[in-house]
Amino acid sequence: MPGPNFTGPTGPTGSAGSAGVGSTGPTGAAGVGVTGPTGVAGALGPTGNQGPTGAGAPAGLIFHGGEVLVVGAQTISWPAFPNAAVGVVMTAAFGPVQDQYVTNLSPSGATLNVNSDQSGQVYWLAFGN
Repeated sequence: MPGPNFTGPTGPTGSAGSAGVGSTGPTGAAGVGVTGPTGVAGALGPTGNQGPTGAGAPAGLIFHGGEVLVVGAQTISWPAFPNAAVGVVMTAAFGPVQDQYVTNLSPSGATLNVNSDQSGQVYWLAFGN
């Protein structure tokens, strides 16, 4: 069985050595970086983003949606549907907004309407193909 380990006293300091002069080593090979994944596409603007086709949605159905302040009537636009806009639904984001209806539906926009003496923030969702 070995005995206990003890550190002995430090010995005297040696004389100073001479300064070493060496040559620089060769330059290393250039590093190769890895490109990261592509980021998510940015928003289309204040009218909202194009949404994905929903689960169980008919083939080719496209959604656009957003949020907007409506004072009486507000025209909204979105990237045009290739064939036609089928409809727009809207609902109050907050506060009482009555008599909501949509007019002037086209492949690239519509007019959202509320009671003429009201204003309110509404969410809207357009769908087409």
